[in-house]
Amino acid sequence: MSQNGSTPVLLGLDPDLPFLASKAAVELDTALLGKPSLFENVKVLALRLCAATEKVQGTEDPGTLALLDSPTVEIFSRALGAAKAQRATTLAELISEAWTVANQLSKATTNTENPDQAMLQTMRSFCVALSQSAASYQQSIHDREPRHPYRS
Repeated sequence: MSQNGSTPVLLGLDPDLPFLASKAAVELDTALLGKPSLFENVKVLALRLCAATEKVQGTEDPGTLALLDSPTVEIFSRALGAAKAQRATTLAELISEAWTVANQLSKATTNTENPDQAMLQTMRSFCVALSQSAASYQQSIHDREPRHPYRS
C-alpha cells in the first residue's frame, strides 16, 4: 500500500502484475492504431508506479520501500532495460526512471487527442517487457519451491 493507504504500489511479486501490464500494452497498442482507448489499465499501472516512487515523508530522496524490494527492483530493471537502450546501474537511477515512466504513462492517458506516437511505442514496449519480466520471475520463484515428497 502507499503511505496514505489508498493506492497499492507496484510490487514485483504481485500475481496480477503480468496481466495488468499486458492489458496496458494492448490499450497502448490500440491507441497506436488510431482507435479509441479508455486506458483503464494504463491508469492503474501508472498510479501503482507513482505510489511506488512517491517521496517518503521527511526525506529528500524519492522512493519508498516498494522499490527497495529485491524482486521489484529486478523485474522493473529488466523491463526498463528491454524497453530502453540502457539499463539503470544504481537504485537512484532506477527510481528516477520509474518516476519518468509513471509520468509518461499518466500523460498517455490524458493526451488522447494528439498522442505522441514515439512515447506510446516506448510505453507499449515497456509494458510488454514488464509483463514478460514479471511472469518469468514469478515462474522461476515457483520452480524453486520444493515439491511435496509424496507427490510426483
